[in-house]
Amino acid sequence: MNEGTMESRGILRERLAMRFRYRGTSRLLHVSRVLRAREALELTDKQLLQLRDIRVELAQKLIKVTSDIRTVRFDTLNTVATKPVNFEQLRKNAKSISDLRLQRKTAVIDAFEKASNVLNDQQKHKLHEVIAESVDESWENEDETEADEAEE
Repeated sequence: MNEGTMESRGILRERLAMRFRYRGTSRLLHVSRVLRAREALELTDKQLLQLRDIRVELAQKLIKVTSDIRTVRFDTLNTVATKPVNFEQLRKNAKSISDLRLQRKTAVIDAFEKASNVLNDQQKHKLHEVIAESVDESWENEDETEADEAEE
């Protein structure tokens, strides 16, 4: 591998990582974001415990759904490797994976809703400001990435 190829792979890896970091609104809605803002939100000990419980419940659900997705993917690989290929099964597996991904996303939204219900009105307003700031930062980074790509 020459130096130019290694450098271009590094740039590609960096861009992919940046896109991954800012992909999807569900990343903004994790309960951990509320916990990280605990000082700004002035959370009580009771609220902290409730939020941690919500985070654990979400993590358990996400682990289960992700495991189910992997199981369907393995089934898909097995189906592709079998002669003759059962295309109907492949379609069912694709739909299952799509449904499971939707479950995963809605679980994050549901947990964030639960978390926001733990907060009082003033804390909700402050959390909205924190999230809006993150959205603005992600847009700025996305704009910079697009500008970098346009220069090349």
